[in-house]
Amino acid sequence: MPKLLLKALANRLVFLLLLFAVLGVGIFLGWYYIKTGSTVGWKTSQFFFSYQELGFVKRGLVGTLIHPFPILLTPAGVVTLSCLFLAAFALGFWKFFVDSCGAFGEAERATLAAVCLLAPSMFLRLGFDYGRYDPLTLLLTVLAAAALVKSRDVIAALCCAAAMLIHEGFLVIGFPILCAVILSREEASASARWRRLMRFAALPIAVTAGVVLFGRYEPGIDVLTQHFKADARYVATVERGEVNVDALIVLTRSAKETFYYSLAFFAERKPFGHLALIGAWFYFFCRFYDGFFRRNALKRDWLYFAAFSPLLLSVTACDYFRWVALASANMLFVVLLKARELHRHGRRAVVVCDLGAIVVMASCLLGPISNTKSFPYLFLLLEKISPWPIAW
Repeated sequence: MPKLLLKALANRLVFLLLLFAVLGVGIFLGWYYIKTGSTVGWKTSQFFFSYQELGFVKRGLVGTLIHPFPILLTPAGVVTLSCLFLAAFALGFWKFFVDSCGAFGEAERATLAAVCLLAPSMFLRLGFDYGRYDPLTLLLTVLAAAALVKSRDVIAALCCAAAMLIHEGFLVIGFPILCAVILSREEASASARWRRLMRFAALPIAVTAGVVLFGRYEPGIDVLTQHFKADARYVATVERGEVNVDALIVLTRSAKETFYYSLAFFAERKPFGHLALIGAWFYFFCRFYDGFFRRNALKRDWLYFAAFSPLLLSVTACDYFRWVALASANMLFVVLLKARELHRHGRRAVVVCDLGAIVVMASCLLGPISNTKSFPYLFLLLEKISPWPIAW
C-alpha cells in the first residue's frame, strides 16, 4: 500500500471514521434492498418477543427491556435501535482493535484495519442486514473476551448469559471463542485452566439449559400468530402489515423440527452456485487467517479452531452464509487476541497483504454477504443477464 494510505489506515481516528462510513454504506444498501421487495418481518418480529407478553421465551431479553417504552416499538424506533446496536458494536470493536495494536507496526495495523473494514462479512454485512441481533452478540463477545484477558471472569460470564438470552445461537457463535481464551492461556497449568473454565462457564451453561428447556412458546404457533395479528404496533412494522409466521415459529419449533426445516429449505432452494462462491471466498479468508498463525509461529490451539464454531449452526439453521460471515468475524477476533499475546511476549505481529487479504478486500465490490444469500447484489445482476434461472 502507498505510504500515505498506510498512515491514514493506521490512525485510530481515521479507522473509526471509515468504520462508520462502511456501516453507512451497508445501511443504505440494506434500506434499498428492503425497498425493492425484501421482507422485513424477520428483522422486526424479534423486537416484540418479551417476557411480559409471552412468558419466558428464547430471544426475549431485548424485547423485555424495551417493552416499557412503546415509542421504541414503532418502525422509526426499531430502525433507531438497530442503528444504535450497530454503533455500539462499531465503537466496541474499535476499542478492542486499538487495545490490541501494541504488537503491530504501521504497515501491519493498516493491513488488518483494511481487511476489517472491507471484508463483506463484517461491517458491510451488519449494515446491510440491520435489525438482527448479531451486532449485540458480537459486541458481548468482544466485551467478554476483553474481560477474560484481564481475568474479570464474572463480567465475562454475565456478558455470555445476556448474549444467550438475546440469541441462543451464541452457544456456538461466541461462547466457544471465550472458552478457548481460557484454555489457550499458557501462564497457568492445564488443571488450573480447566477449573477456571468450569467456574466461568457455569452461569452461561445454566442460562442455556433454561432457554433450551423452558424457552419455547408452549401454546403453539396458531395462538402466537393470533396474538401478533392483534398487536397494532407489530402490524405497523412488518411488510404489508402481514404476520411473518416464519419469524414467529422459531419460538415454537423444537431442535428436531428446525433440523428438518433446514433440510427441506436446502432441498427446495438448491443454492449450489451460491455455496460454490461463498466456499471459494471463505477459502481465501481462511488462507489469510492461517497465514497469520504461520508467519507468527503460533500453534493452532483451541482458539484457532474455536473461530469456526458458527459453521455448526448450518446443521440446524438455514442461514448458511450468515454462519460463514460470523466465523470470519471470529477469525478477526482471534487475530486481535493473538496480537495481544504476542505483545505480552514482546514480539511484533506479522500481518501481510497476501493473496488471501487482497481477495477478501476486493470482494467488497460484490456487496455484503447476506443472511440466506451470498453477495445478493451480484446475484441480482446475474439473474438479469443469465439465460438460465439461478437457484435461490
